[in-house]
Amino acid sequence: MIKNQALNSVNIKHKSLLELNAKGTVAIAATAMKTIITGVPHVIDFNANHPFIFFILDNKTQSIVFMGRYNQPPQEKKTSTKEISFSKATNHYTKEPLYLLDNKKIKTLEGIDAQDIESINILPVAEAIDKYGDIGKNGAIIINN
Repeated sequence: MIKNQALNSVNIKHKSLLELNAKGTVAIAATAMKTIITGVPHVIDFNANHPFIFFILDNKTQSIVFMGRYNQPPQEKKTSTKEISFSKATNHYTKEPLYLLDNKKIKTLEGIDAQDIESINILPVAEAIDKYGDIGKNGAIIINN
């Protein structure tokens, strides 16, 4: 989104999973990013302050494999570059996955320092149930610092 600006430091970690089965579709993703722009950048402000629909397309067939609807944009809140920010897509499958930070169950990803993250792993539903039992019934996002 920012062109012709030098980046001093970039640290991006992303994992995603799309699972299709007879019970429905599960999409889970987690991204952590830190960038430092040198100089005075020309700022383009994109504010998704209204509901919108998004699609995941199969590049080869151009078929829609996932469709989501974002209903509730967050209230304006300033965040530090060290925080993980994320938004939730709502669709027919809105259950929360199991979140683990250094093998300890947590309720949210907010407040985690992106610079401390060594790895992000996403377990599909079947694998999460095998490893964690019933609490893994919606998949799992595992973060290691």
